[in-house]
Amino acid sequence: MKSPVWIILKREYTSRIKSKGFIIGTILGPVMILALAFLPAVIATMNLGGPKTVVIYDETGQYGSELLSYQPERTDPSALKLKDLAADKAADKIAEEHAGDKLILEMADVTEPASGFRKRMTDSLAAGKIYGYLMISADSSSRPVLEFFSSSASDFLALSNLEKRVNSLFRLKTLDRLGITPETAREINETVSMKVFKVTEKGAEEDSGSSLMLAFGMGFFIYMSMFIYGSMVMQSAMEEKQSRIVEVIISSVRPFDLLMGKILGVGLLGLTQYLIWGLTAAGIGLYGAAMISAFTGGGAAPGLVIPWYTIAAFILYFVGGYLIFSTIYAAVGASVDNMNDAQQIVTPIALLIIIPILMISQIVRDPNSTLAVVLSLIPFFSPILMTARIAVQVPPWYEIAASGVLMTGTFILMVWLSAKIYRVGVLMYGKRLTFAELYRWLRY
Repeated sequence: MKSPVWIILKREYTSRIKSKGFIIGTILGPVMILALAFLPAVIATMNLGGPKTVVIYDETGQYGSELLSYQPERTDPSALKLKDLAADKAADKIAEEHAGDKLILEMADVTEPASGFRKRMTDSLAAGKIYGYLMISADSSSRPVLEFFSSSASDFLALSNLEKRVNSLFRLKTLDRLGITPETAREINETVSMKVFKVTEKGAEEDSGSSLMLAFGMGFFIYMSMFIYGSMVMQSAMEEKQSRIVEVIISSVRPFDLLMGKILGVGLLGLTQYLIWGLTAAGIGLYGAAMISAFTGGGAAPGLVIPWYTIAAFILYFVGGYLIFSTIYAAVGASVDNMNDAQQIVTPIALLIIIPILMISQIVRDPNSTLAVVLSLIPFFSPILMTARIAVQVPPWYEIAASGVLMTGTFILMVWLSAKIYRVGVLMYGKRLTFAELYRWLRY
């Protein structure tokens, strides 16, 4: 005879995996991930607006005319590599390189009084003839003072590009005044980049920020999973309670079996969805080089390699975190009659999920600090924070073991408490839940 838990698990899993919501969500998941990864770079290369006219009024007489002909050294976009730049940084770099192309610079006649020039430019702004005008003056130490006026100074990339041009000219003129040749000046202006290596037991290997991205990515996935799949369990309990189906079900199975069946069924559904997404990501990684190369002008594809222990940690802590929070969500779903009451109760529960995601940036900066160790051992925080620590730098085995033991103990405690609430609350109708009432349920 099959276990009642298995029967309910199978029912929850098969009914949801065939639903339109699951199918659409599973398909749209990878599409949204790809869009978030590559859309910024694509948009950055698109010409979404026409060129902008900027009129320059140079009181110093040293920068205006040279700005029209000066072109700072630019990086060939084809040399950009997603291997070295995250997608959002690559997008910023591409957009920055093309920002100057959208500016049309014009020189004003400096014999015209500044007050008359300002009035005429204000009228041009109102008529939409120009994007803005730039006033260049000098302070007491002969440093250029830039003042830009526009009715909509929102193109910060174009403005930053213009500011960089003036700064580059200022540096070159300063070096020239000091008697430094243009060749030497170019050498002085050269920059260097630093390669970062992660030292492990296998040796040193280059890390271009992949560990940090992995920590944030896995932490965010677990964060979203707690909300999405925990809410599924809560909604399932509420639907059965509202339709009175639960009264028929518990005549055949114990409330505890019903609780565990729901939790395990939805959890297996979540793992299935992540497995599909993982295989899709692997396929894109193997066969999507041509698409990535198109975005980078022939650059190399990303070289992200995820260690097996990081994947194992993600699965284990995803399961542990899900089991803890889903039992709580199930108890909430069985205790209330409508979503409004449920939202009031789950707010403090949501804080237990939100706090670690807010702390993750501090934890990954120093994964072995006292704060990181203490917070990652708290069972409600461990799924996100311990996973992030493992992605950046694997903690000592006893800390991982301690977090596993604490999470297991917390899950057992949550199951015991939730089962007490579930068996009473699932048959309670039309009664607003209070803490006093909840305490009486726990004593039954």
